[in-house]
Amino acid sequence: MDLFEWDAEYSVGNGELDRQHQRLFQIINELYAALARGETQSSVERALQSLIEYTRSHFAAEEALMLQHKYPGYAAHKRMHDQLLDKVTEYGLRLNQGESDLAADVLPFLIGDWLMNHITVTDKKYAPLLSA
Repeated sequence: MDLFEWDAEYSVGNGELDRQHQRLFQIINELYAALARGETQSSVERALQSLIEYTRSHFAAEEALMLQHKYPGYAAHKRMHDQLLDKVTEYGLRLNQGESDLAADVLPFLIGDWLMNHITVTDKKYAPLLSA
């Protein structure tokens, strides 16, 4: 069972960004599954690294569209992206240093700060401009 499922309410009205957000949901669900099953540290590291790499790619695409459409909130949005990426990268470093119980920290961050807050609140702010 997935931890978090995509719903139309998360749509930002841009097909490519919606597909990328859906992929982020998949990767987060894969990370959750690896943690829930108690998989090896290397499996969890791979899932988290996949999330970090895809996040970099997604944020770059989203930021390029914001610049292309002259989104006035670009600078603040970019700072939020940088903070989110720093935080998820920190989790990767902590895992690499042997911290094995990240589930209590990483999952609430990914679900609350990222999926629920960033996508449904912050990303929705650019939606009218990018879907126009």
